[in-house]
Amino acid sequence: MIVSQIKLTLLCLLIIVLCTESTLSRFKRQDLFFPDLRGRGTFGQPCNTYREGAGKCLPLKQCQSLRSFRQSTSCSYYNSVPLVCCPIKKSSQSDASSTNRPVTQSTTRVFRQTASDCGLSETGVGFRIINGQAAGLHAWPWMAAIYDLQFGVVSFRCGGILVNDKYILTAAHCVSDTLGLIPANKFNIRLGELNLNSDSDGARPITFGYNMAIRQPILHDIALMELSQSITRSKAISPICLPTKKHESESFEKTKPTVIGWGKTENRFKIKVLFRTYSDVLRQVPLPVTELEKCKAVYYNVPIGATHLCAGYPQGGKDSCQGDSGGPLMSSDLRDGAHRWMVIGIVSMGLKCAEPGYPGVYTRVTSYIDWINENGIK
Repeated sequence: MIVSQIKLTLLCLLIIVLCTESTLSRFKRQDLFFPDLRGRGTFGQPCNTYREGAGKCLPLKQCQSLRSFRQSTSCSYYNSVPLVCCPIKKSSQSDASSTNRPVTQSTTRVFRQTASDCGLSETGVGFRIINGQAAGLHAWPWMAAIYDLQFGVVSFRCGGILVNDKYILTAAHCVSDTLGLIPANKFNIRLGELNLNSDSDGARPITFGYNMAIRQPILHDIALMELSQSITRSKAISPICLPTKKHESESFEKTKPTVIGWGKTENRFKIKVLFRTYSDVLRQVPLPVTELEKCKAVYYNVPIGATHLCAGYPQGGKDSCQGDSGGPLMSSDLRDGAHRWMVIGIVSMGLKCAEPGYPGVYTRVTSYIDWINENGIK
């Protein structure tokens, strides 16, 4: 009898594991569910409404003629936001086009960053995450670990990027859900971290609360988090450089920027990923930038455009992955006679991890410099 019960238990566990594998492969890069990008229509595409009329796929909040999700026909999801088939109106076209552009808000706050004190690393520029290398101590002093404090459990959620003494740049989906921004008291931020589960790695991380997050509208995966207090700069904690105006038209193609994070380190499914999907140690990997037109062709159901970068090897094998969301894609830049690191992309999304033919998709930071300048405070 005992043997039979054990066999039945093992069989049930195997079924759960096999079902979970197909789900895990479609996680967003910070472990929110991410639908298959080769599936149904997405933002701005034609669709049929629940009354069989003509419509367009839009976020529910942008569809004035629908009162609830229950009344609508579902299209797909984007950044964890459900898209519904919105009946076509004269305003629908203008809503769709305006949502594709970065939005700036009128504000008197000014973000400043001094070129002489950003982007410096003990690793240096030119240092040669799936199949990536473990980072050294103080190699990336601008890397932030964002922790989720919801449900009474402290758990790693996303990466972030220190861009001055009080602001963290990250992906918008890291600080929001389908209801909007997650309250600030549900997170804390750790700087100067190396190994998430070790106190003997030589790092002396400092934990910060944060006051508020400022994010772009739904289809722009970028947010700023204001720390509860300013940092004290050191070799362990200092900001990365932001791109300048000269980089706005740069494609970055034929370059190999570096991505860093604590994300998942294997694409192969294992039972242990049911309980934990992250790397203990901060990891790094260089990735070639993919031509944008090729990326758009691959992700043909996703509105990829000038506000994105794509990077990855055609054969797969190396990529950012679940848990890397919000972390930086970094390139070198010559400023004041010295090579410095600057952030050119933010880990956003992708199909599984390191899949052949499917590069990772990153928010292009140069598209948001004005927005960062208007919303950041020195």
